[in-house]
Amino acid sequence: MWEYEQYIKVKEIVEIIGLWNPEFQRTSVLLKLMNELTGVLENLDLKLDKYVNLRKLPVREFFKDFVAECSAYPIWTCDFEGSCLVGVEKLEIEPIDLILRRIESE
Repeated sequence: MWEYEQYIKVKEIVEIIGLWNPEFQRTSVLLKLMNELTGVLENLDLKLDKYVNLRKLPVREFFKDFVAECSAYPIWTCDFEGSCLVGVEKLEIEPIDLILRRIESE
């Protein structure tokens, strides 16, 4: 893929990520988009945080306070099913129940 095409692809993926809604879309959809974006950005030697602010991802209203309080654990968003996008080096999905148990045991 030509470099110009890669920049267009980045723009398209970022726009789709901006439309992601945790009230009715699964976190797995977001993770797939983030992984695709990261792959293209690596080819261009660019960083994810230049294009997506993880702290500004929408969070399902029901989980908003919990996610905001868990600054020690990198929870970026949580969807309608309680699936959360977490991680620093590598993004992955964890159920909110598992995160709650981990935090309570600490």
